Amino acid sequence: MLETLKNTCQFLSQERITVQETANYLGKLIKAPGDEMPLEVQPNDSSFPLARIVFQTGTNSPAHVEFVLAKSSKLTIADLKSIFGDYKTLPRIHWNSPLKVMFESDTPQAAFTCTLIAEVEPTEQDINNATVTGLTLRRDVRLPEN
Repeated sequence: MLETLKNTCQFLSQERITVQETANYLGKLIKAPGDEMPLEVQPNDSSFPLARIVFQTGTNSPAHVEFVLAKSSKLTIADLKSIFGDYKTLPRIHWNSPLKVMFESDTPQAAFTCTLIAEVEPTEQDINNATVTGLTLRRDVRLPEN
């Protein structure tokens, strides 16, 4: 599971990839509704029964990939930290909204960076041992250095 996330981040960091290439990379395409609606894929990694690939507006490039975790999959923030390093806790919009943490993955010289956003239940006390309930890998344009 962690290797899949790490490798998908590296894949998303490439300069020219399409939503269809991303679907092929992840697994088997199961739904392509058209009109820039997200594609649904059954990933090769059984830890994820479903992934949704969202289009970058007006293009055929992926903006982000949402992974659904299998009920049997146990993933914690500490697990993600072991692969992706330090994280930032994102502000919560509402008192009972999911707590989100963000990990930034940067492959030097790549055209894009990858940001992993993990959701955990808002009632978790120890964030490092919190169970992850949702995952998104966001493909971000590399900004020029000052």
